[in-house]
Formats: sequence, structure tokens, C-alpha cells
Amino acid sequence: MMSSMQSKLLNPLVLMIVAIASFTTCALSQSGNDDQVSVSVELSRSSVYVGDEVSYKVIVRGARDPQTPVIKFPEIVRAQFLGPSSQSYTSVQIINGVRRSVTERSYIFQYTLTALSEGSVSIPAPTVMINGQAYTGQTAQFESLLPVISDADDLELSIDRTQLYLNESVRVECVWWIADNTSEFNLTSSNIPDTFEVRPAQPTTGGQYKIDFALDGQSMTGYVETGMHNGREMSRLSFAFTVTPTQTGRFELGPMRSIFTRHSGTGSRFRAYTESDSIPVEVIEVPKSGQPDNYKGAIGQYQLIARASNTNVNVGDPIDLTLRIRGEEPMVGIEDAPDLTLIQSFYDQFKIDSEGWREITPRNAGTRLYQITIRALDEHVDEIPSIDLPSFIPETGRYTVFKSDPIPLRVTGVREVTLADALVNSNQNNTNSKPAERIDRIDLTPAAPGLWAHTSADEMRAQRSFSLAQTLQNPTWQATIVAPPALFCCVWAFASYTRTRNPNRVRLMRAFSIAKRKSGVDSLKAYIAHALEIDLDAVTASDAKQLPIDEQTQ
Repeated sequence: MMSSMQSKLLNPLVLMIVAIASFTTCALSQSGNDDQVSVSVELSRSSVYVGDEVSYKVIVRGARDPQTPVIKFPEIVRAQFLGPSSQSYTSVQIINGVRRSVTERSYIFQYTLTALSEGSVSIPAPTVMINGQAYTGQTAQFESLLPVISDADDLELSIDRTQLYLNESVRVECVWWIADNTSEFNLTSSNIPDTFEVRPAQPTTGGQYKIDFALDGQSMTGYVETGMHNGREMSRLSFAFTVTPTQTGRFELGPMRSIFTRHSGTGSRFRAYTESDSIPVEVIEVPKSGQPDNYKGAIGQYQLIARASNTNVNVGDPIDLTLRIRGEEPMVGIEDAPDLTLIQSFYDQFKIDSEGWREITPRNAGTRLYQITIRALDEHVDEIPSIDLPSFIPETGRYTVFKSDPIPLRVTGVREVTLADALVNSNQNNTNSKPAERIDRIDLTPAAPGLWAHTSADEMRAQRSFSLAQTLQNPTWQATIVAPPALFCCVWAFASYTRTRNPNRVRLMRAFSIAKRKSGVDSLKAYIAHALEIDLDAVTASDAKQLPIDEQTQ
């Protein structure tokens, strides 16, 4: 009976002590991990050929959720971040004579480095931020080497013009005459200015088969065929791309360099390279002379096609106007459709949606599709005017305005309805009604932000999500979790102490303990004798059975 009561008191206490011990162990373990944070680096190779790749890893041990390392890679290499990964290892260690299971976690940030030129490459030490504290790794070095040059191969580079306009796209042709059996080639070490945007283009000629490869971060397609070069029959790899300069000045395009594995007739293999000559290129601004007032930076030839959702409308009816613009990528300067409010014929005859054009996505290569809502202001409007797009033509050095075709439109006037119209006989022919006057132009403005309008997407992404591990490291939360069980332990200890100071309770508990070691009537006699502090022989079994037992004792 009392044993059951004690068990009910001890079970919550044991559970609480275990919880406190577990929490303390986790906190100490986390603290120990923070003290053992380390940042190290690894390189897969100590030397590579120019254009070949080397794997570079930043390994963070003893930390949870470290941030991406900050590394300032030298210009001699091109770095590509492959993303983070995590690993964990569990081992059994004996610490102070106690066997413990220890889990070691590590985060790996992996990069692929491509050497662009020969020389010694030094990677600065990475810096990793963990819980607001910066941890620094070590520097790493490897050698970038050029293999032997192949005089038998020939790499040709050509461009349409050497004087380019800013944001103009120009075609570049490359032809590689291959002397012998070749494999594992790359052109990643070719020199293309950083201010030039590169896009793949279709070669002017086909071939027996095609090969895909990478150039300046873009996927290129080349065609292989057989031809005559320098009096001998050779294989030829042809490919093309466009460059778009984004900055004015003088630049060097090239040399284009191909590093490959050559297979000799004896069965041996070796690395070699061939490269083209470089081409000086000058980039200038488009001329100001003759530039239209509404010019927005478009360069090249374009085609504009306009369509209306309805060409037979009443005054004020909405008309969805769709504009399709076609041209060659990257379609520089076509960030939006032309502003209709700047076209006088549109402004005078139509109410134009204040929100402007809406682009219809997804985009297709060489096409931009836009839509806007317009409303005719009166019944005298007989067409949707042409839409103008001024563009600069680099080949002629002049500006040209491309136009869409006008769309015929039939607009019907609406009557002004009054209360008198509602009271007259429905059979009466009301011929005196006048057409409504022009609809007043009301410029719509964006609504003010509401009370619960959320912040911008960038601010929402910047907000850090909840982390249980970081929360448990906060001293306030640690005190909040530990305080209730600690207070319970203190109360329980005080209650236990007060029970031991009560002589009557001590006497009864001693009597109960002695009685448990006996059975039957002897157990009851022993309890009564020690509880009443009388001699055991003075209590008989019949007297014990006749003793009154209250409800609490039962």
C-alpha cells in the first residue's frame, strides 16, 4: 500500500531527472562541438593541364548549418559551385572509463575549378560564418601547365566586324582542322572578354556528325566533316556563337584554345593543344544623331504583329490588344512593349490601361508577347493605330522605325439613359436621344498598401527560419526549460526531509517494514506491537482481529 504510493512519487521524479540529464548532456555536447569547429580544404590534384578541371572542397566539422564559404577565387581559374552536402560518422569512445557513442558531423562545399592559363594557382583561405563567428580555413595551391603544342592542327577564328556597337550581337565562326585521332578535348581556356555575353549559334554548314561541348559556360554544338586543308585531307570541326558586348572600349577576342588527347599510330596517348590568333575588337556607343525621342535601346531587325480581341465594339468597351515582337536573340532593348501613351494617335482616341503592358510567359526564343486593355473614347474612332518600335541597324549605322499594321475598328455610340426614358411608354419611339459625349479620361493610380500587406520577396527570403538547435543555445530558453524540473526536485526533497522529522510517521513506517517480512496473523501482530510500542507477546491473534480498523487504515 505505502510501496504503491512511493512508486507513484518516484516514477515522475526518475523521469524528470532523466530529462534534466539528457538536456544537460545535449547542451554540453553542443558546447563541445562549438569548441571543436574546424575548417579545412582539399584539392583532388596538385597539377593539371590548362583547361582541365580540379575538384576543390571546403570541409566544415563540428558545426550545424554553416553558411556558404566566402572565397575570392583568382582570375586564373573559373570556379563553379556544385552545392553543399553533409556526412555523419558515429563511433564508440571510452571517456573517463565510460563508453559513449559520439557522432561527428561534417559539411562539404564542393567546387569545380578550371585553369584558364598556365602558372601557379593559389586559392585564398575560405571564411565560414557559424553562429555569427568567422572561421577560416587554409590556402590551397596547384600548378596549371600547358601540354605540348601541336603544329599539325590549325584553329581558325573569324568575326563579321571588328568595330561593334554597344549591346550589338555579332556572329563568330570557328573552324578546327584536326590532324589525327583526337579525344577528350575542351575549349574552356579560350579567351573571351568578361564583358562579352556568349550565346550558341547554328553553324553555316552541317557535317557528318555533331559534337556537344562547353564554351564560356554555354553548351555549344559543333559539326564534324572531312575537307582539304594545306594540301591534305583532314577532319574539320565547325561551330559558331554570337558575342554581345556590354561595355565600350578596346578588347582582345581570343585566342581560342583547344586542349585534347592525341592518339598516335603506335597506340600511345598524350595531351596537346592548338590555339588561334586573337582579334582586336572596338566597342562604341550607338550614335546620338538621328536617334528618335522614344528610342529604348533596341538593336537589329524586328517584326511587329498586333491583334485585337474584338473589332466591333461600343464606346467604352474593353479591347484586349496583343502585340507580338519577333527578332534575333538576345533582343536587346526589348524589355517591354512600346509605351502607347507616347504615341499621340493612341493617347487621343483610347483610354489606355494604367498598369501598362502585361507580358505573356513563358517566352519563346526570338519572340516577345505582350497584352494590354484599351477602350475607344468615342464613336469616331475607326482603327487601332500602328505601334512604333525604333531600332538601330548596325549594318547601316542608321535608325529605323518598325511598325505594326493598323487594325480596322467599328465603334458604336451609346445613348445616355435618364429617368424619363424609364417612364415613357415602351411602344413610343424615342428619336430625340443624343449620343453620349466622350468618356472623361480618369487616370487610375495603384491602391495604397493595406494594413497587412506583406514585405517584398527579398525581405521575406532574408528572414531566417526557426532552428531548434540555435534556440536551445539561447541561455533564456535553457533557463526556461531547466527551471520547472529543478523547482520540482527542490519541493520533493523538502517534503522527504520533513517526513523523516515526524516521529509518529517514522514509527509507523518502521512497523510496516517489519510486518512485510511476516505473513498472515503474525504480520498484523508485528505491525500492532511496533505501532503501539507494546511487547509482541502481549498481543494475541484474537485481540488483533477484534481491533477496530478505520477507513483510512484500510
